Amino acid sequence: MSKTLSIALLLATAPFAVRAQTPGAYLEAGVPAVSRAWSGVDYEEAASALKAGKVPLPTRANPAGKALLARITDMENLAFHANKALPIGTRIPDFLKILQSTNAIVALYLNRPEEQIKACHYELAALQGYMMRIAESGLVLFNEFIPQIPKDENYATRMDGVRQMKGGITTMFAGIFTSTTEEGLYTPEDRTIMYQAMADTLPVLREAFQPDYRVELRQKLVAERKKLTNPTDIHYLDTMIGLLAP
Repeated sequence: MSKTLSIALLLATAPFAVRAQTPGAYLEAGVPAVSRAWSGVDYEEAASALKAGKVPLPTRANPAGKALLARITDMENLAFHANKALPIGTRIPDFLKILQSTNAIVALYLNRPEEQIKACHYELAALQGYMMRIAESGLVLFNEFIPQIPKDENYATRMDGVRQMKGGITTMFAGIFTSTTEEGLYTPEDRTIMYQAMADTLPVLREAFQPDYRVELRQKLVAERKKLTNPTDIHYLDTMIGLLAP
C-alpha cells in the first residue's frame, strides 16, 4: 500500500473514529441517554447497539465512554425493582432484561483478542461488580415473589427455577472471587472494586449459598486475607469473613 493511499484511508476513517467516541454518536447508534435512569428496555437497546458494532464498547479512557459505563453500572437503575408500590409482575420482567442485557455486554468485552481483554480490565471489574448488585436486587425481588407463587401443578417447576437461580448466583460469586485472586489481568484498583461489591452484596447473596459453599468461601477468604496489605481490601475481606462465620 502506498504512503499516499494509507494517508487517504486514515483521513477517511478518522471522522468515524472521532464521532464514534462522542455522546452524539452513542445516541445516534440507539444507546439511550445516560443522564437518566435506565429500564430493562434501555439496557436491551444499549446492548443491541454495542453488539451491532455501531459504536465502540465504552471505556474509562474516553469521556463519553466513561459516562456510558457509569450509567450501565449505576445502582439507580435497580431502584425500580425495590418499589413495592408497583406490581411484581412488572418488576420481574424488567429485572430479567437488565440481567440478560448486562450479561450480553460483559460477553462483548470477553469475546475479543486477549490483548483487548487486558486493556479493558477496569471496565470488566466495574461490570462484574455491578453483576453482583443485579443479583442482589434479583434475589430480594424473588424472595418477595416466592410466597405469591400459586401451589398448583406448576409450583414444583417454578421452585426449581428459583433453585437454579440461587445456584447461578453461587457460581457467579465464586467466579468473581476467583478472578480477584488471579494475576495478569486485574489491577489493585480493580480488585478493590470487586471486593467492595462482594462485601456490599454478601449480606443478601449468602442466602443463596449452600452450607458447604459458605464454609469453602470463608476458608478461601481467610487464606486470601493473609496476602493483602491494602487496609481497604482487608476491611472488605474481614467483613465477608464475619458474615460467613458459623
